[in-house]
Amino acid sequence: MVFTAHWIWTSVILLALLPVQYSSSGHRTIEFNDSTNVNQESRDFILHGDLEQSSNFDPTNAIRLSWHPRLFQYPNFLSDEECDHLISLANGTNKITGWLFETDELVARIDERISAWTFLPKDNGEPIKILHSEIEQSSEAQYVYSYNRTDFGGGDYMIATVIIFLSNVSMGGETIFPRSEMKDAQIKDNSWSLCSSNGYAVKPIKGNALLFFHRHHNSEPDEGSLHGNCAVLGGDKWTANKWIHVLPFTGIKNSFLHDSDNIGCTDEEDMCAEWAANGECDRNRIYMLGNSDYYGSCRKSCGLC
Repeated sequence: MVFTAHWIWTSVILLALLPVQYSSSGHRTIEFNDSTNVNQESRDFILHGDLEQSSNFDPTNAIRLSWHPRLFQYPNFLSDEECDHLISLANGTNKITGWLFETDELVARIDERISAWTFLPKDNGEPIKILHSEIEQSSEAQYVYSYNRTDFGGGDYMIATVIIFLSNVSMGGETIFPRSEMKDAQIKDNSWSLCSSNGYAVKPIKGNALLFFHRHHNSEPDEGSLHGNCAVLGGDKWTANKWIHVLPFTGIKNSFLHDSDNIGCTDEEDMCAEWAANGECDRNRIYMLGNSDYYGSCRKSCGLC
């Protein structure tokens, strides 16, 4: 049954042949490695306790939130201990990247769980990326399509995104879908931020996960997948993001796995130094520096790393 589902998905997504682009609101991202000091008792519990459920993962526990776009939520996708473990891997470092490779057993198990839920091959996913957002001054959401990126790391076009919330947020931080068919049907009280009134919104609840697809079944881009992040108005927001492509994704793994000190610190364009000198790092921050959905074309010249 699983084999059949994987084959069907692979057949469908191989049809995705349209051009693409990337963009979204900025977040602080974190790099971590195996040398990070993690409480051994907690690590043993996570790796040999709750994670045993991965082999028995049931994707039917997911809740459909919308058909247009195809948006699903899985309550308690990760346990509190698993969420805390991922955050602990990121704490205590000042790096500016957040690619999380499968050298950590927890990460490998989570990747398996994501594949079981999405029915998409594990090799088609980029490494999990940890994002950290603190209280922000602006309350405006910035929106992004995530179906168009093809220029970084191979894997062809994007097919789906999984966002796992690793912490609770007291106010704000919602993920918002302004073109969802359900945007006018959702009732919100004063526990929601004003930003969330602009579309169908999902609160960041620790352990919950979102899955949404960037393309229709016929491989056409789904403009309903336009999404954004409302500003965090109270507390810290930690997420683990997984971007899944049509074809196996190898770029980050091959390019950066053996050079962890320089992960993400590159210029993708020959003109980066000149653009930076002309002030484009400030005027065109998303393209130059990147964010949660876009790698950034001139991170090195802009002094980000």
